Amino acid sequence: MILLLLVTGCLPPLPAGPGAGDGDTDVSDSGISDGGDTDADTDADSDTDTDTDTGADDADGDGFSVPDDCDDTDPDVNPDATEICDNGIDDNCDGRATPCQFDGDYGVDDAVGTVSGQTTNGYVGSSLAVVVMDTGPAVAVGAGWDNQGVVWFFQDFSPSDGSADLTTADATLSLRGEATGDQSGRAMAVADVDGDGHPDLLVGGYASTLLGSIATTRTTGPIVHIVHGPIPSSADDLYTAADVRITGGTTATATYGHIELDVADVMGLRRADVILSFHTFSDAAGTNAPVNRGGLAVLADRPAGELDLETDADLRIEGESLGDGLGAGLATVDVDGDGIDDIVVGGHGAGGADSSSHGTVYVVDASDYEGDGNIVSIDDIADLTIEASGATDRLGFTVADVGDVDGDGREDIAIGADGSIYGQPDAGEVLVFHTGGLPASGALTAGDADFRLQGQESGRSGGRLGFEIVPAGDVDHDGHDDFYASGIWEEVAGTASGRVHLVPGGLTGLLGVDDDGLLATFSGAAGTDFGVSMISNRDLTGDGVADLAVGAWSWSTGRGRVYAFASPTW
Repeated sequence: MILLLLVTGCLPPLPAGPGAGDGDTDVSDSGISDGGDTDADTDADSDTDTDTDTGADDADGDGFSVPDDCDDTDPDVNPDATEICDNGIDDNCDGRATPCQFDGDYGVDDAVGTVSGQTTNGYVGSSLAVVVMDTGPAVAVGAGWDNQGVVWFFQDFSPSDGSADLTTADATLSLRGEATGDQSGRAMAVADVDGDGHPDLLVGGYASTLLGSIATTRTTGPIVHIVHGPIPSSADDLYTAADVRITGGTTATATYGHIELDVADVMGLRRADVILSFHTFSDAAGTNAPVNRGGLAVLADRPAGELDLETDADLRIEGESLGDGLGAGLATVDVDGDGIDDIVVGGHGAGGADSSSHGTVYVVDASDYEGDGNIVSIDDIADLTIEASGATDRLGFTVADVGDVDGDGREDIAIGADGSIYGQPDAGEVLVFHTGGLPASGALTAGDADFRLQGQESGRSGGRLGFEIVPAGDVDHDGHDDFYASGIWEEVAGTASGRVHLVPGGLTGLLGVDDDGLLATFSGAAGTDFGVSMISNRDLTGDGVADLAVGAWSWSTGRGRVYAFASPTW
């Protein structure tokens, strides 16, 4: 680079003519004063002159000058500098201050740590959560199919420190379910239920108490244990550790299954309510036929002690028809903008002629309900419905609050339809609805979605995009929240392996998972159901940057494995 130096000492008087007396050493301009810019460089002036001085001084001595050097006062900022993410500085002068984010394609070999199950068909990774123990933060890993079910706690889960590959034997603490068949750990949620400022852990499973002549096929379920935080490191099992225990009753009038959990103020009491859903709920007493209406229950006002859904629930809702599967997806979002969260619940078989797989999502303003806990039909209480457009879509299999994806200040909804056809059967789809544009009541269809992410079009059938959806926060710092969506059977290298996609907010219209436009894609190993559970927007490695953990519960004959991916910190 050639540096042009301007000699400023002992200059003769400026000659008269254009530009004379305007305070500029350049006399070839139009004579419009530039406010005393004596070096006439490339800085923005108010005149129209053609400056002959480039002002190429390297003020900070880093070998670069303006305009190549975007900050000539800092030698660590120049075109050859290493960009440091999330420091708010354009270190390498490429025009942007780069956030720390995943970018591109990742495989299981890129994981910085794993947790592996040791029991065949234990299904480690059924659910995942970040909790606080009395000795510090920990990652909770559910093994919901491990007979009684168990939650493993890993307090030293920081793969960046070299402890890359762990097994359940390395857990700091394990809490098992109460009895054979409980399957505790199928679902987990973390929230401050008792209002003491500490996050509590909710663990859900199928209950195991068998009844009467139909004992081989019926259970009392569900069973939910709530352990108030901080989680005691001295605890022995879920039964003794739990401060709250919720069961499904002691009569054979109902059977429950797949459970989802959420905590929010949905009754308008300004306190935490616990919402449970179970999409295989049957109310057909005395019969072995699974009718799978599905249902949900709300226990309001900081539930405590021993509770029974049949007598203690403040609100109980069931599906309208056989096969509705109400409760497969569950979230709480303020859809109507009244400042109180609404219940958004999916019935993946509800609506349409094919009642086993069509799908409808319902929005319920529970603050309007004044009842005694008797069961009401979802069709009688729902304020807004969103119905699938295809007979096999299974719309509502997953429902998630994905944050403010459109940047209007309100949280938005993403809905999984893992049976949607897109090139292949069961390719799956994720639909995003901006709550700011939703009516408070009425009926919509999938076609009204603001954005649709469609599953793997080529390759094997049955990718099942939309099996799991979780918020990611604003990963790319563009003012729109992003989210992760998984297709647990998407094809990788010719086999059903599973993939997780990081989807940017702010998108509208249609996008396929193999099209350009996604922030990142993570691919699993063959036959592992990669993406069945996820932890996002949490620092798992102790470096201050949000990471990602992905469950693959079918790894190694159902032993299950969890993969941790560390966000870039360069």
